[in-house]
Amino acid sequence: MTGNASRSTWEPRCFGQLSASMRESQYLDAHQSTYKFKIGYSPDGLAYLENLRKAAAKFKLSESFAKIEFDGYTEQTAVAYSEHVRIVFAVIAVESFLRVFNTDHHKLHDNTVGVLETWHDAARFRIATNKTGVRNAFNSLEKSALKNKINAFYDENSDNWLPVAFGIRHLFAHGKTAAPRWLVPHSGSLQRHCLDCIARKCDQIASTISGPVVIRV
Repeated sequence: MTGNASRSTWEPRCFGQLSASMRESQYLDAHQSTYKFKIGYSPDGLAYLENLRKAAAKFKLSESFAKIEFDGYTEQTAVAYSEHVRIVFAVIAVESFLRVFNTDHHKLHDNTVGVLETWHDAARFRIATNKTGVRNAFNSLEKSALKNKINAFYDENSDNWLPVAFGIRHLFAHGKTAAPRWLVPHSGSLQRHCLDCIARKCDQIASTISGPVVIRV
């Protein structure tokens, strides 16, 4: 896929605007040493962010996901697995977006690009899943740091929902949970929140780029 026109056919609008804003200013050159941007060049010589294109592709993958279909499984089981995969794709989209800015996804509580925002369904999710054995499933995770963040969420010491989303992804990837029917009522909200946070951050960055970026030393 080459050239600006061909890229615009698949880039989500928010990514297209951000990429265009960065190309039209000195943003890439001004911030390359800070964020360690991976810069590529289109055939017409315009610079673009390779990792931004990858993030846009993961965003679209998550937004376009519909469902999983199985032979020999009940519709209820298929729905449960579909909703789990929906969260997995949303988490991948967040990870990919953070890599654009060279942010270590293992330190999301110190996230430097401010992608985290309050999830309005966090309290409802906490109440609905706290008594369904979900916390026991999370306790089977091997990474103690992730478990601590998830426990802080359930103990109402933190509203940081992203460790929970990462925990859901890990449970699925390592086969530590069956078809999680408890996730079905919440997955759409969590997925949409992940993508909305990314889109708003793209718009926020693009809106701050107007002409040459001034570097203060």
